[in-house]
Amino acid sequence: MACALSCLRAFFIILSIAYVLVGLAGGIASGVFIYIWQTTTEIKQLFELSNSQETFNHVVIAMGIVTAAFGAMLIAGFVGCCAMGRRHHNQCCQDVLAFFALLITLMFTAAVILLAVFRNKLHNGVETAFEVNMHAYGNVGGAVIGDVADSAVRAYVDTTQQSQKCCGSTGFESWKTLGTSWATANPMDLAPTSCCFRPEDALCNRNVAQMYTRGCSSVVGDISSEVFTVIYIVGAVIALVSLIEMLTACYMARTSNKGGGCCCC
Repeated sequence: MACALSCLRAFFIILSIAYVLVGLAGGIASGVFIYIWQTTTEIKQLFELSNSQETFNHVVIAMGIVTAAFGAMLIAGFVGCCAMGRRHHNQCCQDVLAFFALLITLMFTAAVILLAVFRNKLHNGVETAFEVNMHAYGNVGGAVIGDVADSAVRAYVDTTQQSQKCCGSTGFESWKTLGTSWATANPMDLAPTSCCFRPEDALCNRNVAQMYTRGCSSVVGDISSEVFTVIYIVGAVIALVSLIEMLTACYMARTSNKGGGCCCC
């Protein structure tokens, strides 16, 4: 029994240190993500144009839960270090640790479920928004779509197609099939020159061999899938470890010294 408790104590000390480090790093990273998500004009523009503000807000809520969960991990890490650093374990402190472990498990589980539910809506919202931008791309005279002028739309679409090496929403054909005003004004061209490998080459947008053929929605979808996959894996692992920690803390609370009040340190 004494050997088992010593091994559990060592496990908790290592786990608590890891919680402090992961909680601090994860909290900062998710906080930065929320800040960028809410303050980047292009992202807001995408969701506003596609009437997907609800999906935008749900992503913020989910990442807010993740940030709070990382904060709980940071606190749990300090509580665990403090509790296990004592020669005689305190039952009350173990109960506090078990509570935080349960809280972390529930928060990460809720965030992963919320992101999974709105994953497809997020992808569809991005595709719809990009198509709206494509329709606005060919407007002349500084026409305004929502709050976005034609020049801003052009810059956004061109930058996206060049940086992500994609063309149109679902491929270069979508510039024609969607009946965009740009296609009407440029019947001989397949897509804007920003779809070309080398936009400066003359008539490059009339030769498929010189153009990107993959749709921008697919590229954005792949990026979001990779991000969400990482979040799912990290969230599931942390939730599982926290559940194990909660059960172990409850066990140690039942077998620890019951004296010393409720002070962890």
